[in-house]
Amino acid sequence: MLFDKREVFVSYSERDLYQMQHALEQAGIDYVIRQKDIRPHGGARMRWGGNQDAAIEYRILVDEKDEEQARHVIGRC
Repeated sequence: MLFDKREVFVSYSERDLYQMQHALEQAGIDYVIRQKDIRPHGGARMRWGGNQDAAIEYRILVDEKDEEQARHVIGRC
């Protein structure tokens, strides 16, 4: 259930997201990823050379019971 989840990681980097996913998988910790497009709709800056890598916010959530271990694993990355 989503209400039992705790946010343990937030980033705008897809590379960092994959690194944290791999670390959590290696530790056997189940997780959920939420992503949000934060680009302004119709914004010229993003269309004409804006930083596309920073246009998506990635959040990793884990079960409440795994929060401490997940933070420890992520902290080692």
